Amino acid sequence: MAWRKPHNGGACGHCRSCENSPSGICSRHMNLRTVCIFLLSLVAASRIDAEAQVVVDNSPWSVTDSVLTVSKTVLRVEAYAFADRNDIREVRFEDGSRLHSIGEYAFMGCSNLKNITLPASLRTLGEGCFRECGLTSLAVPDGVKELPKGMCAWNEELRTVSLPAGLADIAAHAFAYCKSLESIAIPRAVSHIGNNAFSCCYTLAEVTLPRAMRELESYAFSDCRSLRGAVMPANSRLLGELIFSGCENLTSITVMSPAPPPFDCDSFIFEPDEARLYSRCRLYVPAESVNRYRTARGWKLFTNIIPVSHRK
Repeated sequence: MAWRKPHNGGACGHCRSCENSPSGICSRHMNLRTVCIFLLSLVAASRIDAEAQVVVDNSPWSVTDSVLTVSKTVLRVEAYAFADRNDIREVRFEDGSRLHSIGEYAFMGCSNLKNITLPASLRTLGEGCFRECGLTSLAVPDGVKELPKGMCAWNEELRTVSLPAGLADIAAHAFAYCKSLESIAIPRAVSHIGNNAFSCCYTLAEVTLPRAMRELESYAFSDCRSLRGAVMPANSRLLGELIFSGCENLTSITVMSPAPPPFDCDSFIFEPDEARLYSRCRLYVPAESVNRYRTARGWKLFTNIIPVSHRK
């Protein structure tokens, strides 16, 4: 099941045509988007100037040989500040950077942006800040506690991601359509993963959810075609619908919770027409809970419910 964009979720938010466009916006509104981004970038630039306590060469940032260098005096990169800048291949923040936030869609559409090293001072990332970029790797610094909606969506070349130990929340669509992402180490403090957070990560092979995990929303790992195994912790409390829909190579799910986690919907792990997956995918659960899972809503659809002690 592909990522379902909300009906008002196109980039412009005006029509359903935008939902069906790969870029999130239809040609009807492309001119509007271009104008808006241009105007917002002008506003953003003036705000960055205002934030800078020391202005280098009359500007707190510069682009030379496709490298964007941001002065250490810049505290914030405003919304849409560098959106659709295809001349940027790398972003560098000066040593001693005091940057604390990057605004929503700040680097959206920078399709040639391959490298960015985020400073240790960073605390907040805005929605879609790196959407539709060309990043191949990303390390999120320790001060960031939440990943925003659509943060790296459609970074089709993104292969490696390093997340901070103190991260608590991964919002909806954060890594959707990161088709080259092969693995992800989800920090143990993460308690919530939003809908479609990792949908259509076609090369993602394994995922282990941390002990702190409480809520896993709908379609979180849908259409991860290479996913073979998933481990869910004992503390799982609430599951959305069709979490692993379209994961055609998933052969095992391990759920460590003694009590079958409830679903907040009428659809369960897979699509109704994916009955073959319920037959092929083995469900491993605590030995004392096998019978509970065999009669539990949603879980009873699995043909093979096996004590976790028998997992090879």
